[in-house]
Amino acid sequence: MAFPIDHLFTVTTDREVARAALADMGFELTERGEHPGRGTSNHLMFFGRCYWELLAIDEPGPASALLGKATTLMGCALRTGDAARDAAAAARLGASAGATEAVTRPVRVDGQWHTARFTIAPLAPAAPADVYFFFCQHLTPELVWPPERVVHPNGAHRLKA
Repeated sequence: MAFPIDHLFTVTTDREVARAALADMGFELTERGEHPGRGTSNHLMFFGRCYWELLAIDEPGPASALLGKATTLMGCALRTGDAARDAAAAARLGASAGATEAVTRPVRVDGQWHTARFTIAPLAPAAPADVYFFFCQHLTPELVWPPERVVHPNGAHRLKA
């Protein structure tokens, strides 16, 4: 099974300091987004069909466990068209895949507020990893992905491994 990377994320305890540092390095970031009920907020940086999420823990909650680690790459979302199907397939191959979960967050597009919707499914590889993997199914991709290519002042245009 091979899945494209949907997005990567980094967790920080000070979103605004991290946002300013990334902007100073020449990255174009989205305005602040929030994840209602999760106690987290974010800024995104788009690179073609992938993005990097700067995630901040604003309130104690399930995501607080990520705070014990340094500000570094913390997670990788794998793009899928069907999170439940692909989590079940991964489980058949020996990965520990969790139940799907509906996630929403408000987004502003052209000055209007909308609700972006996703279905995610956690995925724990058979071997231990320090990175959180999960399947991410965008149910409203038009609300998340910009219609035009984002141009970063520093010239960055893709993430490459």
